[in-house]
Amino acid sequence: MPKTNIRYILSLIAAIFAISAPGQTDDYGYEFMPVEDNAPIMKLPADTTRNCVVTFTATTGDGNGGTLSATYYDGLGRIREEVHTGITPKKNDIVTFHEYNSLERKAWQGIPVATASEGTGCRTKDKYLEAAIQTTGDNHPYTQYSYERATPGRTVAVTGPGDAWHEAGKAVRYAYMANSGNTDTLRCLLHEITEGPGGISVRVAGVYADGTLSVTRTENEDGHAALVFTDRSGRKVLSRAIDREAGTAAYDTYYVYDAGGNLRAVLPPELSANCNSGTIDSDMLEKYAYIYGYDTRNRMCLRKVPGAEPELFIYDAADRPVYRQDGKMREKGICEFTAYDVFGRECVTGVCSYSFPADTKSFFLETVCKCEYTGTGNGTMGYRITGISVPDATALTANFYDRYTFAEGNGILDYNEEDGYGRIYSKALGWKTGTVIARLSASDKVYSYDSTAIYYDDRGRIIQTKATNNLKGYERHYHAYDFTGNETGHKHTHAFRTGYKSNVEEVYNTTYDHAGRPLVTTLAVNGKEPIKIADREYDERGRLAADRKNGLPTLKTGYEYNIRSWPVKIGTGTRYVRLTYEQPGAGIKPRYGGDIAAMQWTVNSQYQFQYCFMYDGLARLTGAKYWEKESYTGRYDTEYSYDGNGNITVIKRKGVVSNIGARYTDKISVVYDGNRPVKATNQVKGAYKKGLMRFLDLADEDTEYGYDANGNMVMDQNKGITAMSYNVTNRPAKIELDSGKSVSYTYRADGEKLCATYVLDLPYIIYPATTMMMTDGERLPNGAIPPGTLPTEPIYPGIRDSLITEPDIPITTPYGVRRIDYCGNVIYDNYRLDKVLFDGGYVTFTNKIPVYHFYQKDHLGNVRIVFNQDGTVEQTNQYYPFGALFLNDKDDEVQRYKYNGKELDRLLG
Repeated sequence: MPKTNIRYILSLIAAIFAISAPGQTDDYGYEFMPVEDNAPIMKLPADTTRNCVVTFTATTGDGNGGTLSATYYDGLGRIREEVHTGITPKKNDIVTFHEYNSLERKAWQGIPVATASEGTGCRTKDKYLEAAIQTTGDNHPYTQYSYERATPGRTVAVTGPGDAWHEAGKAVRYAYMANSGNTDTLRCLLHEITEGPGGISVRVAGVYADGTLSVTRTENEDGHAALVFTDRSGRKVLSRAIDREAGTAAYDTYYVYDAGGNLRAVLPPELSANCNSGTIDSDMLEKYAYIYGYDTRNRMCLRKVPGAEPELFIYDAADRPVYRQDGKMREKGICEFTAYDVFGRECVTGVCSYSFPADTKSFFLETVCKCEYTGTGNGTMGYRITGISVPDATALTANFYDRYTFAEGNGILDYNEEDGYGRIYSKALGWKTGTVIARLSASDKVYSYDSTAIYYDDRGRIIQTKATNNLKGYERHYHAYDFTGNETGHKHTHAFRTGYKSNVEEVYNTTYDHAGRPLVTTLAVNGKEPIKIADREYDERGRLAADRKNGLPTLKTGYEYNIRSWPVKIGTGTRYVRLTYEQPGAGIKPRYGGDIAAMQWTVNSQYQFQYCFMYDGLARLTGAKYWEKESYTGRYDTEYSYDGNGNITVIKRKGVVSNIGARYTDKISVVYDGNRPVKATNQVKGAYKKGLMRFLDLADEDTEYGYDANGNMVMDQNKGITAMSYNVTNRPAKIELDSGKSVSYTYRADGEKLCATYVLDLPYIIYPATTMMMTDGERLPNGAIPPGTLPTEPIYPGIRDSLITEPDIPITTPYGVRRIDYCGNVIYDNYRLDKVLFDGGYVTFTNKIPVYHFYQKDHLGNVRIVFNQDGTVEQTNQYYPFGALFLNDKDDEVQRYKYNGKELDRLLG
């Protein structure tokens, strides 16, 4: 048979099927990359006596480096065994075994187990089990399935791996039933939707006739049960959670549909529990229900969440949403628009003054929105938009594709070749080549834009990005990859202000093992000696076993898992967090469904702390009992109560409040209007130690919290917050306190925080400051105000606000103003370089020398300990279950990233 030239055939196809867009002159013919015609065909090893598929995944591209896997099938085409050859760190095989019963249903499935390498050869079940039991120390390294005896043979129980589960009979159990009006747990209300000029009304029209709904009951290993009711069209009409610890209390969520089968309303438990007959009050729907509306073409045109005004949508003739308007936008007479190109790609989003019709349900556009880049276009980033109207348009985001015309004339965005990193491919057809994203000020105005150009190699991988930043500088990223696409190198250059010497250069390099697992990552900052920020080890099942920083044993974090690969220990030596699930112990009630029964931790000593957790019948956390040295002390106990929707109604918290011991710091009760808190009362009064995290009850009014049309909080009298404003993307723009303090935020339209400016005291000034702050925090000589000088003229709020948002005006903390800028992972504090964040820690600078700091985190990503590069503890954090800090934490202000790795902002108190 003659040899077929595949490249020639593909070239012919490419010549026939060229793509072009109407009105554009560029040819969109796709170029095929050259292939090696005479590349040898690989011969893969396989067991020829069994049905088998062998897969080779190349890692080097030369046919020599790569990974082999084999999947074996029985005579009925069912998977029997999966083998990944030499995939473990010790080059052993990973094997997974499957077994079926006589009715061709899966009977059990083994966990992945490391076995001595035998190539792609098939193992027996006995050999697999022997290896599994030996490596795990568990006699049940598999999941077992049970089925109905009668047809259709549905699953009735699934028992996961682990002796504790099999021996205690802890399984996920299923039962299949039909609805019945005579049984409370199987009774389902029937709701009807009525459309009116003021919106929809929902009426309870009775109950579903017996046997018209199928019911699936699921009970987890801890006995928490949930029932799902499904109609004959396969639609879920009711989800019922059963609280067996409160009798058989049911928490019902109803799903209500119209005659066309569209979901129109979701009625959560607090609403459904109080509306069992008749027409549901419209005020109750407003407070609790999720409401949806549809236009005449069955497209969602209205969406309303509890406590907020509806969002409205309009679509073009291609069924794409082109207009959106929320409650705040309606107040301002604006809406959000989205424009697409001929390929359906999102090109421009923004706001405009398009007038929404009174009835979006019967209104629809008969035109197709089309975006074409022309380089001109007022408010649309060079795009010409047809098919929709965008009066008074202000662009928020713009995406560019296929070419780099948008970047011409902007030298910051130009491509430049960087040694050791990927090289550009000449065509970018089909790829996003850049973005422009608006910066939104505290006054909700677009004051500037960040531009980004994206460059690719011949395999479509990003090898370079060039961008502007909010400090009039730039961000440059360069990337290098191995054959399989793993990133081996990443260089980031940051400039504070173009032309000034405040650049930060980060160079990351990562190595990988034969299976593509990352091993060592190094970081070099500003050309200094690289340091290991991650040195990873893996166990034989491929799970992370250890991560060492800077090559130091004291900076090593170990990871241990149970047979289900749930984390059970993070840390080593005297610094660790240990999690308990199914194992009993003093004060511990075993949990088999995955909830954590207890957590033990130490902080730089053998002194062990412990929380024993309690849950209600819906698996909601109801309390945590605090232990020290294996004895119950209750020093940091907590208790929680909830309403039917899961809103917290009561919080009780103990803490250290004096030198003589601990007592309650909080006994908080919260009153809700729907899902929105309107009043909170703390029964615990009095003075406490400075820094103690507790609820300050500074008000006693019927309404202590206020909200805007989108449901955002705009007032909090207990915290002294008199006003909170939000930008057009619904992110906080400014928070003002009755003390005169405030904080203003600048965001990009995509949600990235750029700046936070705090007024901590009213500042003063002697004369106009027209000089500019240098990058190291020093002022230029002319017009300088000596620190500590007491000026005589106050800056009034209007002038003060202008100082806050103008980067060229000097701002220093002696005058009560503090500004923090975020340029990606580079953070400035009052224009002084503060830190550079990286995965697992951050870098500070002493005399321009980088100093590394490392996090030790727990299973939730909470920062527990901060070390310096020598292994010295700089900060410790201990948390209440929902994130508040213990008072006795060390050096709380060293860095602000705490619970879940999120930034804790306490500058305003």
